[in-house]
Amino acid sequence: MFPLRRISRQVLVNDHPMDAAHFRRVSGYVTQHDALFPLLTVKETLMYNACLMGCGGRSVAAARVRELQKELKLDHVKDSRIGGDSARGILGGEQCKVSGL
Repeated sequence: MFPLRRISRQVLVNDHPMDAAHFRRVSGYVTQHDALFPLLTVKETLMYNACLMGCGGRSVAAARVRELQKELKLDHVKDSRIGGDSARGILGGEQCKVSGL
């Protein structure tokens, strides 16, 4: 058995210390390759993610999705399918915006 060691590190953002709890709230992990459902629309994908994150019910999630669509300038493609290798869909930059949430 290896002895347990406690490692303490300081998280810096732009050379300033960042509180670990705050950092977890404002950061996220985005995969190298998009893992989106190609047959869902942008709106459905954002709604799915909002519900998974527990945004406080369907109406709260829907309101947040509307905000995000405007914020990310995705209103014009909200009813378009994501698409993928075998199905045509939204542009790659738009897919990045959707998957970066």
